Amino acid sequence: MEFWLNYQSGKIAPGVSNNQIDLVATGAVSSKFSIGVNGTYSNYSGDSVKPSAAWWGAALYLNYDPLSTFGLTLRSEYFSNKDNALDMSPASSPGNS
Repeated sequence: MEFWLNYQSGKIAPGVSNNQIDLVATGAVSSKFSIGVNGTYSNYSGDSVKPSAAWWGAALYLNYDPLSTFGLTLRSEYFSNKDNALDMSPASSPGNS
């Protein structure tokens, strides 16, 4: 089994800071089947309009490689943005003004 833990922190705008932590783990069940998981959590603080907000997500990967030249992967993901930390409205998308 392999693990990667990543962390980043910093100012993303004047007076607004961000912290994010991300964990990735992968492991082989057999020579043809492996499982991977990825989870991340990010929070923002200091914005005068929205003093603090967070989002998080988790993904599960099931890999099956019946041949050395052919493989299948099923990915399932859950994403939570209930604080609207990431403005995903159509008006905020590139090209929309």
